[in-house]
Amino acid sequence: MIFIRQANRDDFALVMDVMKAMAKDNAMFSVDWKKVAWTVADLIDNPTGYIFLAFDGKACLGSFAVEQNTPWYSTDLILDECWIFVRPEYRKTRAIFHLLESIKGLAQKLGLPVQINVVTPNRPDAKVRLFKRYFKMVGESNVQIKAETNVESNDTI
Repeated sequence: MIFIRQANRDDFALVMDVMKAMAKDNAMFSVDWKKVAWTVADLIDNPTGYIFLAFDGKACLGSFAVEQNTPWYSTDLILDECWIFVRPEYRKTRAIFHLLESIKGLAQKLGLPVQINVVTPNRPDAKVRLFKRYFKMVGESNVQIKAETNVESNDTI
């Protein structure tokens, strides 16, 4: 049975493990692990940041993170998606649907729209279609594509 819960400080290492899997599977740019660690810690500690984890028993299937932010041109608050990720070995589960329902529920609870950006080398059009099933499109779908796939990573944290 898949369940979703919000991450806390005790989950820092677990979230970082998810980040490593996400970078290996999905990174299009170099990874600065100090920045990743700072971002994860800030999202956990900041009351306007949210990291949620999907579990099946003790196995962590994936995660999403959003933070309250404002668009560059406005003072209107939004939930700005930081990441949505399900580990490759769990993609045939319903984890992504549970994560998306949780994002939608959080947005409704807070009364804020969600901004999702698709930055992936893996099937971006399919991901945009999936998000359209859960969220009303109010603007363009922005898919970023990078020609190179060689990604360097600083593996030290």
